[in-house]
Amino acid sequence: MVGNGAQTLRFRWLESGKGIDPRPQRRRFGRDLIGRGLPYDFSGAVGSLSFGKDRVQCTIKLPVNQYAKVTLSARGRQRTAPLRVTVMRADGRGHVLNGRGVLVVEDQYLIAEDLRRVVITFGGEVVGPVGQVSAASELVRRDPPDLALVDINLQGETLYPVAEQLREQKVPMIFATGYDSPHVAPDFAESLRLEKPVSTESLAAAARSLGIAHDL
Repeated sequence: MVGNGAQTLRFRWLESGKGIDPRPQRRRFGRDLIGRGLPYDFSGAVGSLSFGKDRVQCTIKLPVNQYAKVTLSARGRQRTAPLRVTVMRADGRGHVLNGRGVLVVEDQYLIAEDLRRVVITFGGEVVGPVGQVSAASELVRRDPPDLALVDINLQGETLYPVAEQLREQKVPMIFATGYDSPHVAPDFAESLRLEKPVSTESLAAAARSLGIAHDL
């Protein structure tokens, strides 16, 4: 599709057959990824699932031009790590961040959800998550959190201006990133850094080192 100088990629998938529930009662992973994940990862994207008698249709629209300008070099210095989804367990660890407001800034939906769940595991109150520098800056300006768990690179834009805001507000900050230490800006080279994926154990240790963790 082309209109007003903008290009949009439209994808439609239709499946039919007996046994498809026209009114699913549970929101499963696929629906969450399409309905919430796509718009989070790609600004302007729309994803939807519609169900009918013995049929289901998935429709996805992606703005092409906006992402054609993002080069691979923006992420070229980041190391990749296998993605995992943290499983929440009621195992007595829920007091480390009890009541702390934790800002989560990450531009990839599945990783943002992973970080959100880790924070919730420890009883923290998640601020966000957000995946844009401007949105993160506004949240910090409006109501500084108790802790910030942030990525460095958001869709090719560095988070350092927000990191400076956090430092001015004296908000403890942890970089959750794939960047190696030599590639972090000199002004933040001494900032605490955790490699993604962030585990519950590493976040607990980081919170304690920053002096904001509650004792277990």
